[in-house]
Formats: sequence, C-alpha cells, structure tokens
Amino acid sequence: MKQSLSKLPAGIWWTAGIILLVVLAAVTWTFWYPAANSAVDATIAVFRPSPKPTGNTQDGEAENDPSDHSHADHDHNGHDHANHEHTSHNHDAHEHAGHDEASSLSLSTQGMRNIGLTPDYLKPLSLQTFRKSITVPAVIVERPGRTQVQVATPMTGVVTHVHAVQGEAVEPGSLLFQIRLTHEDLVQAQTEFLKTLGELDVEEREIARLRDVTTSGAVAGKLVLEREYARDRLSALLLAQREALRLHGLSEQQVEQIAQQRRLLRELQVFAPSIDAHDEDEIKLTARRVQPVAFQPEIRNPPPAADARMADPPTDQVPTAEAPLVIQQLNVHKGQSVNAGETLCILADYQELFIEGLAFE
Repeated sequence: MKQSLSKLPAGIWWTAGIILLVVLAAVTWTFWYPAANSAVDATIAVFRPSPKPTGNTQDGEAENDPSDHSHADHDHNGHDHANHEHTSHNHDAHEHAGHDEASSLSLSTQGMRNIGLTPDYLKPLSLQTFRKSITVPAVIVERPGRTQVQVATPMTGVVTHVHAVQGEAVEPGSLLFQIRLTHEDLVQAQTEFLKTLGELDVEEREIARLRDVTTSGAVAGKLVLEREYARDRLSALLLAQREALRLHGLSEQQVEQIAQQRRLLRELQVFAPSIDAHDEDEIKLTARRVQPVAFQPEIRNPPPAADARMADPPTDQVPTAEAPLVIQQLNVHKGQSVNAGETLCILADYQELFIEGLAFE
C-alpha cells in the first residue's frame, strides 16, 4: 500500500492540495474575509492619488523647459513622496470618518414624504416642557346606561302592527308599534272615568237650573249649595281617576282624548322616545372643556337670515336636531300577546360613544 501511494504522480498531489485549500477557504471565509477586505481597502487608499488643484497660471509666469520639468518631477518623487502619502492618508481617513456609507443614509424628497418627514416634524431643537405620555390600543364601546334605550309596553295587549325594522334608523317620536289593549284594569279605569265625567255634566246642568229657580224664590238656596258640594266631590274624584289612567301608562294627550270624545281607548301607539341629556352626570376626567366628536344632523328649513353677519351664529347657540336612533333588537311580531313591562325593542343612540383603552396596570 505504501509503495502504491509513493508511485502517484506529483500533479495529483498538487491538485488534491489545491482542492483542500479551496474547501478550507470556503469553510472559514467568515473569519478571514473581513480582515482581508479591510487590508485591500487600506492598500488602495494609500496609493490613491490626491486631487490636483485647478487654476490658471498668472500672467508673466514662464513655462519650464523639459529639462527643468524632469528635474522638478524627480525632486517631487524623491523628496515629497512622504508628504503626499501622509496627505492622502489623512484625506481618506477624513472621508471614511465623516461620510461612511454604513453610518449615513441619503433620502430624496419623495422618500422623506413617504416616511412622514414633513416640515411639521423637522424643526430645530428648542427648550420646552416635557410631558410623559404612553400609547395604548383602544376600542370604541357603548356608554353604559346611555347608549341603549329599552322600549317596553306599559299595558297588556296584542300587537296589531309593527312599524319598526331591525337595523333601521328612526327619529325620536316615530311610530314603532300599535297594540290593542286587553288589560281588564285599564278598561275598568276608563269606564269609571267616563262615568264620573257624565255625572259631573249632570251636576253642572242641575246647578244652572236651580240658580234660575232660586232667583225667583221658588227653591231655597241651601239646595244649590248641596249641589255645588256634590259637584266639587265629583271634580276631585275625576282628578284622581285621571291620575290613575296616567299610572296605567296613558299620556296626558290620550287621557284628554278620552275626556273629549267620551270613548274608551282601544289601541295603544308606542313611539320612539327622546334621548335625555346627562352632561352633568357624565364622568369628568379633566377640568378642560371637551369638544365631543358626534354626529350633528342638518337643520331642516332654517329661517332666513336678515343680515349676512347673522347667518352664522355662535357655535354654542346653534340649534341641533335630535340624532336618529338605531333599532338594535326587535323582540315582538304582529299578533303576539304582550304583558305590561315586556320589552318590545331596544334602541341604540350612537351619537356619543366612549373610547376604552386596553392597558395593563
């Protein structure tokens, strides 16, 4: 085996050695390549010629003859080589220290606009008060007890018509439901109210008749006083019955309608409520006046301004219409029987919302 290895030609040994060196260089290039690259750059910088000054010769300056020029070049090469080399070294070191490509970045005007470096941000340094601030993610949430409005039926009945559609935006005062009343107590209260109204009318006519008869002396005045006392008792009873109807859920207009038409209320109309203002009850996180970011609907048919200066009133005096309400949830359908206090729908007022920050303590 030793004899066969010794008989191999020298060219094979050279080829194997070169291949081995290439493999080692490829494996260890991360160790020797940066140092070698720096050495090459330094060598190139040493032999880089310095820029020649440009300028015109002065008037009257004589041109050197070839012999003098050769001699001057010889002296320059012989005596000023060290100085020239030192100057090139300093110039190259200055360029690398101040204008290193690895530590500087050049941006065009378009590039500065793309990353937001506008003149509003690029300002000279100045002394000012430092205010510590943090940035936290946040989500928009509803105002507890303010955003959602629950619409419930005040009396027992059967839904005869549904005007509301889930997801629809309705204005306050819009008709939402029609309910046929079937509550026995409400029917009884209306009947008693109409009965008292009839008795009061009879007493009024009787008092008017007795006053005419009393004037002639045919009837004593005591009888007129008794009728007046009875009328006062009926008036007090009528007032109590009117308030009882209000407690059953009827509005003042509905009670007045019963009194004028002398007919029982058979149908209940449910309208969208108005949103109450609770600015004084809201949480105050700062003493500064906060301008809310909210939807302000356009004023319909604004009155014409008498003068151009009066066309734009102050901001705090501009009348604003009520914002629409969104029907978030609809719970009933036509023909459904509902009890007093049962929820018909849920409205949402998105005019003002809260921003809830999600931060750890």
